[in-house]
Amino acid sequence: MSADSDFRFSEEYEQLRSVGLGQSCIAADLAPNRPKNRFTNILPYDHSRVKLKQTDDDDGSDYVNASYIPGFNSRREFIAAQGPLPSTRDHFWRLVWEQQVPAIIALTKCVEKGRDKCHQYWPDNRQRSVLYADIEVTLLTESIDYEEFTIRELRLTNLSEPGQQPRT
Repeated sequence: MSADSDFRFSEEYEQLRSVGLGQSCIAADLAPNRPKNRFTNILPYDHSRVKLKQTDDDDGSDYVNASYIPGFNSRREFIAAQGPLPSTRDHFWRLVWEQQVPAIIALTKCVEKGRDKCHQYWPDNRQRSVLYADIEVTLLTESIDYEEFTIRELRLTNLSEPGQQPRT
């Protein structure tokens, strides 16, 4: 992207709009999964979507709007996920636990220009825990060093896996 004018951004955006149109998004479009997508036009491709472990006989329990992204070391080095909806926070934390995600980088605020972009998916008080399905999330530290970003340290405990060490 270039920073010389808004016109250039629009031009580049238009060129990118057709990228991936031939890729299938069948799982994202299944009836039980549609409500889990924040936007109808931002869906994970079937070939690169992150699949959660199936729970019970729930057909949609393996779905989360997230995709693997290749990096230098692996074709699945990174994961890009949508900002969770109120109804998908449990899925988001299952994703973090199952994929052993070491860091979460949010590229948006919860609300921007009056529009919901992401439902808050972490506790807002230090040392307070919130339970998302079987994943207990505790806010250990929070530092606001700069105006535009906050660093939080979280501890995750999977209550359905006794004996598992909590992850920070």
